[in-house]
Amino acid sequence: EGSSAASTEKLARPTSAKKKSKKKTATLKKTYAAAAGTLTVHVLQARNLKAADDDGTSDPFVEVSICGDDAKPIEEEKTKTKKNTLAPEWNAKFSFAVDPAAGHKLLRAMV
Repeated sequence: EGSSAASTEKLARPTSAKKKSKKKTATLKKTYAAAAGTLTVHVLQARNLKAADDDGTSDPFVEVSICGDDAKPIEEEKTKTKKNTLAPEWNAKFSFAVDPAAGHKLLRAMV
């Protein structure tokens, strides 16, 4: 029987010391089942995103990638786009077959 580990992380982008803005965060939960060689990524939500549209909102999505030693994506998944929001909720799960011996070294998530 294999082991599994779970963690929930908030990925924060540093903000400028001059601006008193709220910290931009994305919340992900990762579970690795070593015996099965499976990494499950649960993309939960983001908060305080930067407005990219003229109406003061954005149309965010998250791209999750497993990358090799060279940081190039080996496998990628993408959430649905959430329209007109700076605080999206995705509740999306992605599973990746990973093998550290084969060069699967990095998990990258971009909002």
